Amino acid sequence: MRQRLTALMLLPVLMSALVLTGCWDRIEVNDIAIVTTTSFDLEEDGRYRVAVQVPLPGQLGGSSGGGGGTSGTKPFYVDSEKGDTIREAVQHLQSRMSRRLFFSHRRVMVIGEELAKSGMREVFDVTSRLPENRLTANVLIAKGKGIDLLKAQPQFEMYSGEAMREILESYAVFNPSQKDIAHALSQIGADPILPLIEPATSTGGEKRKEVHLSGYAQFRDDKMIGTITPAQAEGVAWLRKEFRPYEKTLNMGKGKLVVRLYQGESKVTPEIKPDHVHFNVEIEAEATVIEAVEVEDLGRSDMIEKVERELSQAVAQAVLESAELVKERNSDIATLGINLSRLKPRVWNERLKWNWHEGELGKTTFAVKANCQVTRLGQITENIARKETVTD
Repeated sequence: MRQRLTALMLLPVLMSALVLTGCWDRIEVNDIAIVTTTSFDLEEDGRYRVAVQVPLPGQLGGSSGGGGGTSGTKPFYVDSEKGDTIREAVQHLQSRMSRRLFFSHRRVMVIGEELAKSGMREVFDVTSRLPENRLTANVLIAKGKGIDLLKAQPQFEMYSGEAMREILESYAVFNPSQKDIAHALSQIGADPILPLIEPATSTGGEKRKEVHLSGYAQFRDDKMIGTITPAQAEGVAWLRKEFRPYEKTLNMGKGKLVVRLYQGESKVTPEIKPDHVHFNVEIEAEATVIEAVEVEDLGRSDMIEKVERELSQAVAQAVLESAELVKERNSDIATLGINLSRLKPRVWNERLKWNWHEGELGKTTFAVKANCQVTRLGQITENIARKETVTD
């Protein structure tokens, strides 16, 4: 009786196994080429060149099993093809590869300078249409050809794509993803700003092609119209209310002082005037002293007050210079229009929106007030190696 009851209980389980499907659509790891970085270039004949960077698992340890700096065969493979469209170039590349290109792990997208100047909107159509593409991939502009960055072999990383990603995460004022750029391109009142990376030769004993963050590419809609320096980008970041810690050098008479702004907040308030828009910018920041060269004892309260005044003036001036750059090029990388649409939606929609870039942006005025406090001096207030001076 007990055996018959057990059999009846197992019967539904056995019957369900008949309708279970197997892994009929599985893809083996050794049948795919995992793309980590892609570059997009515009050739002289008007066609697109798409290049992919694929790590080679068999070579990732190098000839001695070390890391990115080992000798021997490169631990990555770069290949490219041309096409009338971006997808056609990818298909041409795929047609002569024994493994399927797999883009789900792509973390970096590089857009060549010429393509950026002619318009990069097409890149965002093809890379976001297929579900396997990540919208969180970092997007950057190459100084020159994008494929040249893929071919670089840095010292500390296995391949250049990872080096570029690490540089953006650590040092970039702006590190936009594909989703961030697409969002800026899809609305009035914001223009993209992207990191500008260029290849560089290392100065060490072993010559290697490194990658270098040289500045930022400024856009008007989807076209690159110029570049800005990292210092100018810091001012733009305050206007965008997107603070990231950075260092600043101050001239203190005969000496120099390096401080790190490690915490900050900005408030950008629009004020509607009869014939233009005025923006009041208020900045609060805290800084720590990194280096003092021929600067008086920072243990004195009057010296700290002097440093705070100089730092506040320098930050405010940087914001004003960045605002003038936005107005001069009619490129709203500071997202002033978006800020205005949120705080003054009626005025924006009825009066300003459709003439923002062509007329209203260039007429804007700014008042900047910065309050920077030095809250950390480090372990010392003056150089421990300073020679004692004789006083009367």
